[in-house]
Amino acid sequence: MNLNSGAHIKYQLVYHVQWVPKYRYRIFSNEGYRYDYETIVKIIAWRHGMQVVELTVMPDRVHAIISAPPTIAPSKIKQLLKGASSYDFGNLHPESN
Repeated sequence: MNLNSGAHIKYQLVYHVQWVPKYRYRIFSNEGYRYDYETIVKIIAWRHGMQVVELTVMPDRVHAIISAPPTIAPSKIKQLLKGASSYDFGNLHPESN
């Protein structure tokens, strides 16, 4: 992993975040759902200037290692990834709700 740079800063911030689906349902047991969710999370991270270092989608939880700029708080990273991915996944697979 390389150092990122800004106007007057060099940084390398990497966070391990994890979250579970509502009621810990095993929604990602379906391989197609798992692949779609991974793609959605990577797109959302890219959209907000973050980089997905590693992403593991398990049947009942998601683990992600995210590299982000220092302007985004760790709580905001989780909020952006979990909220937007849930919204996009629900739009893509309305039958899963």
